[in-house]
Amino acid sequence: MARYIRELEQKNDDLERSRRIIEESIAGIEAAFHNAIERNAILESEIDEKEGLKEKLQRLADETRDLKQELQVKEKCQENERPVNGYRSAPIVDSNRLKEIETQTTPVKKDQIPYQAPITPASRVMALNIVSDLIRKVGVSTSSIPSRITPRRGT
Repeated sequence: MARYIRELEQKNDDLERSRRIIEESIAGIEAAFHNAIERNAILESEIDEKEGLKEKLQRLADETRDLKQELQVKEKCQENERPVNGYRSAPIVDSNRLKEIETQTTPVKKDQIPYQAPITPASRVMALNIVSDLIRKVGVSTSSIPSRITPRRGT
């Protein structure tokens, strides 16, 4: 019987040792799992930050492109304002604005002006391109007028 009790105690010790080894293994696996979860969370936040930076970079690239186009348009406008053949073109007055000024009876107060949303950069560039083309065409036609006028003699 003492032998049987000793064998049972040895088996019990073996089982307790196995249980401790398994518990240590589980603790190691849990620690590795928690580290992996933490690392994944950090990587996800870095990915989100990277996406945000990509969007910001794209916005800045678009804005840079729009500003370059706007600068080119302004440079073209400045080139068109230079005198051609010694003649400087007369300032351009929009006939629609003249009509508005002539028909306007009371001055518009700031309170009465309806709110208008700001123009997008693409719309601004397109408008500037149209205006610069018109200015260029008017400049070409006004520069050719003096060559067509012949001075009258005797009057």
